[in-house]
Amino acid sequence: RAPFTDPLHSWRRHGRTGGRHVNHAAGKSDERQFPREAIAATAVCRTFRSKIAGHVSNLSRGGCCLVTRGQRVAPAQMVTLRLEGLDGIPATVRWVAGDEAGLSFDWPLYEPLRDHIVALRGKVSAEEKPA
Repeated sequence: RAPFTDPLHSWRRHGRTGGRHVNHAAGKSDERQFPREAIAATAVCRTFRSKIAGHVSNLSRGGCCLVTRGQRVAPAQMVTLRLEGLDGIPATVRWVAGDEAGLSFDWPLYEPLRDHIVALRGKVSAEEKPA
């Protein structure tokens, strides 16, 4: 039996969803496995110790961008994201830049579910985004 290693070892070595990510904090971008869609969806992010209110500004099958209101999450933190009207989605925080955080879902969203969320909350202009 192999000794216990860092819980993110597998993700760091093999890629959690097999795709690449964007590091907004460093201003670097990479090719993505799943396309992003701009949305404006109310969200609650549960951590081990707290609930953080915010909204999701973009969504893909592999993750999303969570915008919080003053409360922060930390890179590598495991969270559960709950969008209005849906069950919780397990995720890991990949990057944090100010009030924005990039979340990587533990497994890709079912494509029809992502399409449904985008149909309800997608195609938003800057004026429509939550404050």
